[in-house]
Amino acid sequence: MISIVHQGTIKLTVLVRLAVCCALVALLCDATLGMARDGAGRPDNQPNNVGAVRQAYVDPRTITLPVVDGKGIRFTRLSTDEGLSQTRVLQIVQDDQGFMWFGSQYGINRYDGYKFKVFKHEPGRTNSLSGVFISSLFKDRSGSLWVGCDEFLDKFDPVTETFTHFRIDTEDAQGETVPVTHINQDHTGMLWLSTLRGLFRFDPSTGQTIRY
Repeated sequence: MISIVHQGTIKLTVLVRLAVCCALVALLCDATLGMARDGAGRPDNQPNNVGAVRQAYVDPRTITLPVVDGKGIRFTRLSTDEGLSQTRVLQIVQDDQGFMWFGSQYGINRYDGYKFKVFKHEPGRTNSLSGVFISSLFKDRSGSLWVGCDEFLDKFDPVTETFTHFRIDTEDAQGETVPVTHINQDHTGMLWLSTLRGLFRFDPSTGQTIRY
């Protein structure tokens, strides 16, 4: 199940940060004013000890932070009744068009704010999603959506709404698939893939992988 937060005009975090900053400034001012100094710049009634660390005494006080009633915040729950393919959502990504993508244990769900469109593996259709269990979702800097599932690494084509599959092979995999559990991108555009069989660098332009 997915919960969507709708925010009103109240900015609770801004008020809390402002209150904390004001409280810190007040404490620092009290600490500075509370250190009475003599003509030599030393605190009163303190020996001239070069190795001593000067300390300021601050009176304990209670800091009261403003509490704002969150009447402007509400939640909308989305479940299989609204078209979600499966209730356990493990990955969430927003693409450059504003669509929300939810990775579940039964395909990925694209949400436009009103309805879902489900993409899942379709036997016999080679350009459908390659697997069922979605373990990672990632949008790269060019806006492309990458999907790590229990079969291959998939790249989504928003024009044809199809998927291109990239197999991650290792010498010790013995023909087994290598699920991609996490995806990231470095400054050169290379994708870094975390798997149960190690770390891989993937070149999106050539499809080549290097294992580390």
